[in-house]
Amino acid sequence: MANNPIAAICSGCNAELREGQSALYDDYKDQHFCDRDCYDGWYDANVDIQKREYYLLNVNTAEL
Repeated sequence: MANNPIAAICSGCNAELREGQSALYDDYKDQHFCDRDCYDGWYDANVDIQKREYYLLNVNTAEL
């Protein structure tokens, strides 16, 4: 697999992800992660951004 072309770069650790390899994919941000540990590390480092984006996309004022 080391000779397979690079298909993506892990957003968590910057590892080269090669064709034929499994990875996690965030289709909203179009980014890849080696595994859950890389995703968790990336999320922890970006929690403030994620919190703000979630709010903007999902939270609205409601008249009750």
